[in-house]
Amino acid sequence: MAIKDLAVAYNASSNADTAVKFAVQMCRKYTATLTGLFVTSPVRFEGQVQRWISDDVMASLKEAEREAAKGIEARFRELVKSTGHDGPVEWLAQVGQPNTILARSARYYDLLLIGQFSEPSDKNRPVRAEDLVQMSGTPLIIVPNQYAVRPFNEYAAVAWDGSRPAARALSDAMQILETKKRLDVVSVA
Repeated sequence: MAIKDLAVAYNASSNADTAVKFAVQMCRKYTATLTGLFVTSPVRFEGQVQRWISDDVMASLKEAEREAAKGIEARFRELVKSTGHDGPVEWLAQVGQPNTILARSARYYDLLLIGQFSEPSDKNRPVRAEDLVQMSGTPLIIVPNQYAVRPFNEYAAVAWDGSRPAARALSDAMQILETKKRLDVVSVA
Protein backbone atom coordinates (compact mmCIF):
# COMPACT_ATOMS: atom_id res chain seq x y z
CA MET A 1 0.00 0.00 0.00
CA ALA A 2 1.42 3.38 -0.99
CA ILE A 3 1.84 6.29 1.39
CA LYS A 4 -0.37 9.10 0.08
CA ASP A 5 -1.58 11.08 3.12
CA LEU A 6 0.68 12.17 5.97
CA ALA A 7 -0.47 14.04 9.05
CA VAL A 8 1.82 15.92 11.40
CA ALA A 9 0.78 17.14 14.85
CA TYR A 10 1.70 20.82 14.93
CA ASN A 11 1.60 23.31 17.81
CA ALA A 12 4.35 25.74 16.69
CA SER A 13 6.93 24.28 19.11
CA SER A 14 10.49 23.54 18.01
CA ASN A 15 9.69 19.81 18.34
CA ALA A 16 6.76 20.17 15.96
CA ASP A 17 8.93 22.15 13.53
CA THR A 18 11.37 19.23 13.40
CA ALA A 19 8.52 16.80 12.73
CA VAL A 20 7.24 19.02 9.89
CA LYS A 21 10.65 19.07 8.21
CA PHE A 22 10.80 15.27 8.31
CA ALA A 23 7.20 15.00 7.10
CA VAL A 24 7.98 17.25 4.12
CA GLN A 25 10.91 15.01 3.27
CA MET A 26 8.60 11.98 3.37
CA CYS A 27 6.01 13.77 1.23
CA ARG A 28 8.64 14.36 -1.43
CA LYS A 29 9.74 10.73 -1.43
CA TYR A 30 6.22 9.29 -1.57
CA THR A 31 4.45 12.13 -3.44
CA ALA A 32 2.07 12.43 -0.52
CA THR A 33 -0.27 15.12 0.75
CA LEU A 34 0.76 16.82 4.00
CA THR A 35 -1.81 17.83 6.60
CA GLY A 36 -1.00 19.82 9.72
CA LEU A 37 -3.16 18.88 12.71
CA PHE A 38 -3.59 21.42 15.48
CA VAL A 39 -5.58 20.73 18.62
CA THR A 40 -6.25 23.25 21.33
CA SER A 41 -7.87 22.55 24.66
CA PRO A 42 -10.98 24.66 25.30
CA VAL A 43 -10.73 27.43 27.87
CA ARG A 44 -12.16 26.09 31.11
CA PHE A 45 -12.72 27.68 34.44
CA GLU A 46 -13.93 26.18 37.66
CA GLY A 47 -17.69 26.53 38.12
CA GLN A 48 -17.23 29.17 40.81
CA VAL A 49 -15.05 31.33 38.58
CA GLN A 50 -16.98 30.90 35.35
CA ARG A 51 -20.20 32.37 36.67
CA TRP A 52 -18.37 35.64 37.42
CA ILE A 53 -16.96 35.95 33.89
CA SER A 54 -19.12 38.01 31.60
CA ASP A 55 -20.18 36.83 28.16
CA ASP A 56 -18.08 39.63 26.63
CA VAL A 57 -14.95 38.39 28.39
CA MET A 58 -15.66 34.79 27.33
CA ALA A 59 -16.18 35.96 23.73
CA SER A 60 -12.87 37.85 23.90
CA LEU A 61 -11.05 34.76 25.19
CA LYS A 62 -12.50 32.62 22.39
CA GLU A 63 -11.54 35.24 19.80
CA ALA A 64 -8.00 35.31 21.21
CA GLU A 65 -7.85 31.51 20.85
CA ARG A 66 -9.01 31.74 17.21
CA GLU A 67 -6.37 34.37 16.47
CA ALA A 68 -3.66 32.25 18.12
CA ALA A 69 -4.73 29.25 16.02
CA LYS A 70 -4.54 31.38 12.86
CA GLY A 71 -1.00 32.41 13.83
CA ILE A 72 0.01 28.78 14.35
CA GLU A 73 -1.43 27.85 10.96
CA ALA A 74 0.48 30.71 9.33
CA ARG A 75 3.71 29.54 10.97
CA PHE A 76 3.06 25.97 9.76
CA ARG A 77 2.45 27.10 6.18
CA GLU A 78 5.51 29.38 6.25
CA LEU A 79 7.69 26.56 7.56
CA VAL A 80 6.48 24.19 4.85
CA LYS A 81 7.04 26.87 2.21
CA SER A 82 10.59 27.54 3.52
CA THR A 83 11.49 23.89 2.85
CA GLY A 84 10.69 24.37 -0.83
CA HIS A 85 7.82 21.91 -0.67
CA ASP A 86 5.42 22.43 -3.56
CA GLY A 87 3.06 19.52 -3.00
CA PRO A 88 -0.44 19.65 -1.56
CA VAL A 89 -0.69 21.01 1.99
CA GLU A 90 -3.79 21.05 4.19
CA TRP A 91 -4.57 22.29 7.70
CA LEU A 92 -7.03 21.00 10.27
CA ALA A 93 -7.59 22.81 13.58
CA GLN A 94 -9.85 21.33 16.24
CA VAL A 95 -10.79 21.98 19.86
CA GLY A 96 -10.70 19.20 22.45
CA GLN A 97 -8.41 16.93 24.41
CA PRO A 98 -5.22 16.72 22.26
CA ASN A 99 -4.49 12.98 22.56
CA THR A 100 -8.08 11.99 21.84
CA ILE A 101 -8.56 14.36 18.91
CA LEU A 102 -5.15 13.54 17.34
CA ALA A 103 -5.77 9.80 17.68
CA ARG A 104 -9.22 10.08 16.10
CA SER A 105 -7.94 12.31 13.28
CA ALA A 106 -4.91 10.08 12.60
CA ARG A 107 -7.22 7.27 11.49
CA TYR A 108 -7.82 9.12 8.22
CA TYR A 109 -4.11 9.24 7.27
CA ASP A 110 -1.46 6.69 6.36
CA LEU A 111 0.94 7.95 9.04
CA LEU A 112 0.98 10.42 11.92
CA LEU A 113 4.21 12.22 12.76
CA ILE A 114 4.92 14.01 16.05
CA GLY A 115 7.94 15.66 17.65
CA GLN A 116 9.80 13.63 20.26
CA PHE A 117 8.80 15.52 23.42
CA SER A 118 6.28 18.10 24.49
CA GLU A 119 7.69 21.53 25.28
CA PRO A 120 7.83 22.56 28.96
CA SER A 121 4.96 24.96 28.25
CA ASP A 122 2.80 22.00 27.21
CA LYS A 123 2.61 20.54 30.76
CA ASN A 124 -1.15 20.91 30.95
CA ARG A 125 -1.83 19.21 27.65
CA PRO A 126 1.03 16.90 26.71
CA VAL A 127 0.73 14.74 23.64
CA ARG A 128 1.66 11.22 24.68
CA ALA A 129 2.93 8.88 21.98
CA GLU A 130 1.79 5.83 23.99
CA ASP A 131 -1.78 7.12 24.01
CA LEU A 132 -1.71 7.91 20.30
CA VAL A 133 -0.46 4.43 19.40
CA GLN A 134 -3.08 2.77 21.58
CA MET A 135 -6.02 4.92 20.50
CA SER A 136 -5.41 5.69 16.82
CA GLY A 137 -4.76 2.36 15.10
CA THR A 138 -2.46 4.30 12.74
CA PRO A 139 1.33 3.99 12.51
CA LEU A 140 3.13 6.75 14.39
CA ILE A 141 6.57 8.19 13.66
CA ILE A 142 8.22 10.07 16.51
CA VAL A 143 10.80 12.45 15.06
CA PRO A 144 13.82 13.03 17.33
CA ASN A 145 14.36 16.63 18.40
CA GLN A 146 17.87 16.70 17.00
CA TYR A 147 16.87 15.28 13.60
CA ALA A 148 18.57 17.11 10.74
CA VAL A 149 17.22 16.73 7.22
CA ARG A 150 19.49 14.42 5.23
CA PRO A 151 19.04 11.87 2.45
CA PHE A 152 16.96 8.87 3.47
CA ASN A 153 18.84 5.72 4.34
CA GLU A 154 17.64 3.05 1.96
CA TYR A 155 18.41 0.29 4.46
CA ALA A 156 16.15 -0.73 7.33
CA ALA A 157 16.25 -3.04 10.32
CA VAL A 158 13.29 -4.67 12.00
CA ALA A 159 13.29 -6.14 15.51
CA TRP A 160 11.37 -9.42 15.51
CA ASP A 161 10.33 -11.64 18.42
CA GLY A 162 7.40 -13.43 16.78
CA SER A 163 4.82 -11.72 19.00
CA ARG A 164 1.49 -10.19 18.02
CA PRO A 165 2.77 -6.61 18.62
CA ALA A 166 5.83 -7.33 16.44
CA ALA A 167 3.61 -8.69 13.66
CA ARG A 168 1.38 -5.62 13.86
CA ALA A 169 4.36 -3.24 13.81
CA LEU A 170 5.85 -5.06 10.82
CA SER A 171 2.53 -4.93 8.98
CA ASP A 172 2.15 -1.21 9.70
CA ALA A 173 5.72 -0.52 8.56
CA MET A 174 5.41 -2.40 5.27
CA GLN A 175 4.41 0.71 3.36
CA ILE A 176 7.82 2.16 4.20
CA LEU A 177 9.83 -1.07 4.23
CA GLU A 178 8.76 -2.07 0.72
CA THR A 179 10.57 1.01 -0.62
CA LYS A 180 13.92 0.03 0.94
CA LYS A 181 16.80 -1.62 -0.94
CA ARG A 182 17.75 -3.81 1.99
CA LEU A 183 15.92 -5.07 5.07
CA ASP A 184 17.62 -6.81 8.00
CA VAL A 185 15.53 -8.74 10.54
CA VAL A 186 17.05 -8.77 14.02
CA SER A 187 15.98 -11.36 16.57
CA VAL A 188 17.65 -11.85 19.95
CA ALA A 189 17.43 -15.30 21.50
